[in-house]
Amino acid sequence: MAASTSSVKSKRGEFSSQDWVPHRAEIERLYLKENKGLPAVMDIMRKKHGFEASKAQYEAQFKRWGFRKNSNERHWRYAYFKSRTRKEAGKNSLIYLNNVLKPEKTVKKEFQRHVKLTEQHMPSK
Repeated sequence: MAASTSSVKSKRGEFSSQDWVPHRAEIERLYLKENKGLPAVMDIMRKKHGFEASKAQYEAQFKRWGFRKNSNERHWRYAYFKSRTRKEAGKNSLIYLNNVLKPEKTVKKEFQRHVKLTEQHMPSK
């Protein structure tokens, strides 16, 4: 006999937004804080909670929740100029992405990748 699921799919095979609510904290912990991949998260949620959403359903829900593992150039450039302004004011900055502190080594690498060298040495406005 198959295990019962904790959520009921609609006629189209989709979960309602209310079906996701009880699982949000655990999905966020697994995907963002523990940095597990989507297939691993799906497997854990299926085995532990009987929650069997498709990859596309997870991706759509992550978009609604604003879950992102990676930032784009615009985010890193904003973080760079904001931290530089704070540094000039004598303040230190910690960079968080999805409530996860980014290591200083990662931050420096991303700043170098996304902020032109000439911009890094320009005086602030």
